[in-house]
Parts: sequence; C-alpha cells; structure tokens
Amino acid sequence: MARRLLIAVAMPLTAIFLASCGERPSYRLAWRLPEGLSLEYLLETGSEMESPEDMTGAVSVSITVIAPRTGTALLDAKALSISMQKDGQEQPLAASMNQSFRARTLLTENAGFDPYHALQQEQRNLFDMMFPLPDKEVKVGERWPAPIRLMTLGSGVSGHQESVARFRSVRTEEGDQVAHIGLDANVSGEGARGQVRGGMNLQVSGEAVFNLTKGCMKQNEMWANASLSAADVAMTMKNHLSLRLVKVAELSDAERRYYGEMLTVREAIHRSATGPDGPI
Repeated sequence: MARRLLIAVAMPLTAIFLASCGERPSYRLAWRLPEGLSLEYLLETGSEMESPEDMTGAVSVSITVIAPRTGTALLDAKALSISMQKDGQEQPLAASMNQSFRARTLLTENAGFDPYHALQQEQRNLFDMMFPLPDKEVKVGERWPAPIRLMTLGSGVSGHQESVARFRSVRTEEGDQVAHIGLDANVSGEGARGQVRGGMNLQVSGEAVFNLTKGCMKQNEMWANASLSAADVAMTMKNHLSLRLVKVAELSDAERRYYGEMLTVREAIHRSATGPDGPI
C-alpha cells in the first residue's frame, strides 16, 4: 500500500521535473509588415559633454515605418527638433540642422534593413536604434553579434570595437508576448594625426523590447559614456537615447499608392547599388 502511494505521488512530480528540464523554445525575432501598416516612433537623445567648454545637446526625431505592400516598408526619419548649447548659449548650427536632416532606407521582413549604401554614419546610427535582430531563431540566453557601427576610427587610429546582443527574457505585457534584448558595446582606440596623439573609450549598454505578437519594436533605451583625450586636452561625454512606439495607423488608399511608388524607386536604387550578388 505504501509503495503504491509513493508511486502515485512520485509519478506526477517526475513528470513536472522532466517538463521543466525540457528544451527551451526558440523564437523568431522578425518584423511583420502587413500591407497598409504605419508605425510611428519617437527617438529622443540627450547628451552632456565636459571639456574646456561645457556643451549639451538634445535631438528629437520621428521615425516612421510605412508598408504600402506586404513584407517591405520604407523607414523615413526626420528631425523634429535639434538643440545645442555651449556654456549655456544656444548654437546657430542647430537651427540649420533642423531644416536639413532627412533620411530614408528600406526594411523587409526577411532581410531586415537595407545595407545603408546611401546613408551617412550618423543616419545609420538612428536606424540602428530600431535594433539589429538575429537572422535565425534564438532561445532565451543566446547572444549574437549586433552589427552596430558605433563610430569610424579613421586612418592612423588602431582600436577595438565590439557589439553584442543577448536575449534576456520573454514576458507578457499588455496582453502581448514581448522579448527583452540587452545590448553591450564598447570601442577603444588610440593613434596620432600629425604630431598629436590621442585615445578614446566608449561604452554602451541598453535594452530593447520587441513585440513578438505584433512583430515590431516596442521600445529601446541606450546609455553611452565616452572619454577622449588628445595632447593635453581631455573630454568626457554622456548620452541617453530613447526610442518608443507612439502611434499605429492604417494607410489610406492614396497613401498606399504614393508610398508604393516611392518604395519602387527606392528598391530600384537599392538594386543598382548592390548588384545581383550583394553590395558592390
């Protein structure tokens, strides 16, 4: 009798234990772009720089994902406001930057971002805030190289640059299943230009939240600390970057036609720049 009771208790406990030790599920962290989708994101950055002259800056940028047809979208970024202050005084350069900043690229469900062939480095960094997702299914705890180009070291400078993303967890938030992804990156370098030698160190940490249910980025926060030195001058800089989804809408028929034509032109530019076998 006692043996039967022991077996009756042990069997369900064993089943629970084996289930808990089962293989962890894999997830596909990929954008889903149904026809007529429009996603509007707000990117805000703030920076503080300590040097012989103290400077602060703030940038607000609208990034819109526009999918006039299934599977492919335009990414359109435009500045909403740019502010730069030096020793408490607003700098006139910020006003001209407000008027001139605009960047566009492509986003596809399967391939991710366009290889940025027509974008400058600072424009690429904006779209990197949409976050580099892995090109395969991943499990919680896995890591992958994050192809974020933090900065160009330049000629005459030797250094090291590394960016790694880590799949931290899966949670249920507001009824949706979301993935939390961590980012750790660093850049270090030293070199000389002419008679002036210098060095730099940049460290970045962040966390992105990707909505698995809807197939889109929900938000992303990054913090960066940098130190630079050249000759007898030293400078430190702190940055905070915040990206969040602020609006989801459907395109009108007129908008679908307009952005569909724009998408066709952008794809033609992409094909001419990359060739049949990839970037040229």
